[in-house]
Amino acid sequence: MKKYLLLFASFLALWAGSIISVHADDLQNISLDYCNATGNILHYTLQTDTQTGICYTLSNTSDHAFIVKVNFIDGTFTNDQRQNRACLDESSKENFWQYVTGYEQSVTLSGGENKTETALLQYPQGSDGRYHGCLTYSIISAWPSSTGGNTNFTILMRKAKFIDVLVGHPENMTWWIILESFSSASGANLSSNPKIRIYQDPADNKYVIQTTIKNVGSMQENVVITGTATNILMYRQTFSQSRTILKGEEFIINQKLDSIPNYDLKVDMQVAFTPFIDGLSGVNIQTSHLSETTHIFIFNIITYVTIAWLLLLLIIIILLIRAATKKKKSQTPETPVTIGPNIQPSWPTTTSSSVIIWENLPTSWITTPPIVQPQVNVTTPPTP
Repeated sequence: MKKYLLLFASFLALWAGSIISVHADDLQNISLDYCNATGNILHYTLQTDTQTGICYTLSNTSDHAFIVKVNFIDGTFTNDQRQNRACLDESSKENFWQYVTGYEQSVTLSGGENKTETALLQYPQGSDGRYHGCLTYSIISAWPSSTGGNTNFTILMRKAKFIDVLVGHPENMTWWIILESFSSASGANLSSNPKIRIYQDPADNKYVIQTTIKNVGSMQENVVITGTATNILMYRQTFSQSRTILKGEEFIINQKLDSIPNYDLKVDMQVAFTPFIDGLSGVNIQTSHLSETTHIFIFNIITYVTIAWLLLLLIIIILLIRAATKKKKSQTPETPVTIGPNIQPSWPTTTSSSVIIWENLPTSWITTPPIVQPQVNVTTPPTP
């Protein structure tokens, strides 16, 4: 029984693979080209409340008929150093799709047939800025469902062309980047600064630094993010990333530290951003900067051992200082008492002969004391 199940599963896999490969080859026979431009990118410079047409031609070079699905969706750039153009999924329809109307989403092409279609593009008042869009096309494959009633439609792959639109006047355009705050829903955060998230990855116990950057202006921004992680134990790591962030786009910077710092960690984040003004004349734009800082304490076994060694070293230093101080005091002679030069010694007075002993006085100050004669009372006898 198991043998038959394995054979049946293998048959299904081969059958599914043959279907996918056939339809992938079918899409090679379908092409889309712009009517008024060559290449994969179409550029427009428009004013608000002005309607223009997007003209394109669909061609089928095979002998079979196909149903081709056409869609206008938002464009973006890949999340890597190359920053290649890409298309968002069809649920992301915010900056471009909502302004495109009047086109057929499903186009039937007979074998060898060419069809020219037109879509209408119009931006309302107050939508000045730069927009990136995609014109995607794909083959819709159909076959009876297992119930035999309805038809299931599956898109196996798609291709795309790109559209760049510059709308409005420069004086009505805005350009600004913000660092958004992380909420508790984002997960654990060791940082006291909500705009910088720091957490420990349980997989390797290394620390991860996150920052969320959002473009709240109407122009795409070229952004450079620079970070520095340091602590008082001479730990230091720097990192840098650069990318293009479109109008309304949000991007999360993730940086994992190469090693695990001990005791504490200070993180400085610097964000420099410059609007992409290609196609605009008479506009002088300078680079703007944002800065955020946070500091966390890290307590682990290495931290406790480090603190213990530091305390022991401090105690040893204090004991050495005290021992050196006591030794110095024992070797220092006593300083004699000195009488100032303006102070004269007082001479004692007595009515009888006395011996005056002078001690601890400088030799230059010792003088011979005056000789005090004893007083003799002479009584004259009365004259007889």
